[in-house]
Amino acid sequence: MRRHLEHLDARERREALMEFARLLAAMPSDDLRAGHGTADRAGDNRAVVLCDWAADGGCVDDEQLLRVDLRRRDVQIAKTREATGRPLITNGFLGADLIQVPAGEGFAPHTHPGDHLLFVLGGRGTITAAGEILETTPGQVYMVDGAQPHAVGAISDHVLLSVGVAHQPLDSANRQELRPFEELLTEDGHLHCRICDVKAGSGEELRRDGCPHGPAVFDSTGG
Repeated sequence: MRRHLEHLDARERREALMEFARLLAAMPSDDLRAGHGTADRAGDNRAVVLCDWAADGGCVDDEQLLRVDLRRRDVQIAKTREATGRPLITNGFLGADLIQVPAGEGFAPHTHPGDHLLFVLGGRGTITAAGEILETTPGQVYMVDGAQPHAVGAISDHVLLSVGVAHQPLDSANRQELRPFEELLTEDGHLHCRICDVKAGSGEELRRDGCPHGPAVFDSTGG
């Protein structure tokens, strides 16, 4: 399937993946797998795997509290300098992981083989795409088309719950494809930080103008 997808353009690849997802969703799966941590089959129900990703903090005044660990995780994420993660659960196509990004670090401009949802669990971060840098905070969820070049950053130590298709392991080189910084810019070559209200044509210009939120940029090995 991977060889087939490599010959398609971004839109055709996405359509093929979505069709495969629809077919997969209609089929029963006996290949549910859980990652590290507390995880097990739901009693005698062989079709369900339970996996803990946060601790129950109790209910106060009709509000459910969850305790989320913001510390570094066990698995180094491929093509990043400092981002780490914890695999949660996957059936080989759909999967979920916890991702931790230290303050000041991030994911360089990239695309994915499929789409994914990012639930912001802790810390302040950024998402950069289509010429804008936007702030992300706990309680939000966002989605970026897998074929859309984008970058993720951490203003403070930042934790995300990532759910996506087609799921790839955290340390797999196939999880993301690094893209040139220029693909984040508008057609007229600008990047607008909505946090600082600064507009510039490069990360260097952003920093010169006092904006610390420009996307991380490094080579394809994460160095």
